[in-house]
Amino acid sequence: MGYRSNGYFIIPAQYSAELGRRVADYLIKEKAKRVRDKEKADQEGNHYIYASTDPWNPLSGFDIVEEMENLSDDDDDKYHKYTFEGWKWYDGYDFPGIVERLLYQISYPDGKLFDSPDDTFLDVDSTQIYQGEAINLPTLIPKWKPIESHTVFVRSGEDWDDIVVEDSTGSLSIEMEIDSPYSNKVPQILIMVNQEDVEPKNMIEFGTLMSKLSDLSPEKTGEPWAEGERFFYWGSAQADNALWKDITNIFETLDRLGGHGWGLWLGHDSIIDEVNADGASYWDSDVYPHMGWDEKELLFRETGKIIRTQDLFPDLFEP
Repeated sequence: MGYRSNGYFIIPAQYSAELGRRVADYLIKEKAKRVRDKEKADQEGNHYIYASTDPWNPLSGFDIVEEMENLSDDDDDKYHKYTFEGWKWYDGYDFPGIVERLLYQISYPDGKLFDSPDDTFLDVDSTQIYQGEAINLPTLIPKWKPIESHTVFVRSGEDWDDIVVEDSTGSLSIEMEIDSPYSNKVPQILIMVNQEDVEPKNMIEFGTLMSKLSDLSPEKTGEPWAEGERFFYWGSAQADNALWKDITNIFETLDRLGGHGWGLWLGHDSIIDEVNADGASYWDSDVYPHMGWDEKELLFRETGKIIRTQDLFPDLFEP
């Protein structure tokens, strides 16, 4: 089945026509390409890889579009929310590229698209974008120019840390959570050290390492379930670069001594860094980081109006 993603994107309602126009343009070009490829395959006696020369209409993957409104005082526009579930939303795929370019152009109409620009989540090429003064007029395709407005894009993949959140209103952001027997708060630094495999000749030096960790003033420390294990926890007030540098230096020695352990530095929205000795992992200690987004602060809400996608794009759903 391949790697799947879930999420949604929100654009001003007036831009849905432009989305439909771009999808229609893609379908025309893709069909022409497939026809050429099939003719070539037939001529050369090769197998044609597609079942049909008619490409799939990606907008048919949305049964409905939800109408949204922006709760900010200065925005009376209506918006459209497109929700996708179980999609192969890969960089380089045609429809994701169409959507991501459109969102970027709406939110940053004066911006330029380059390969992997630092200020956008896109991984796109430098394809020429349309210029001009008209907006959302399919008969004026070469003269489309966006008017700045708000957009939202969120996507979660199958991996726990495969999260994308882009919200031009600034109300949504990636949030880090952690299920842990020690503390669920972030930011934090949490490490686990096990002396089980340390040879007797190295135990004195290992004890010195434990003293160094204690001297770093952990907020919590203790022995969990496994014999020889010890955890050290530092909360947000202590978790910083200086502390982490001391910990990584200690882990270099721990690894040399044959000790077993891991360290995890969590920020508000990401794993900042991690270390391990002897291949240890925080998963082994029932520590599970999670990433996601909290919609309580989202500035958009449903108006209650549901639009069938085929009614929104009738030309793309003709029999």
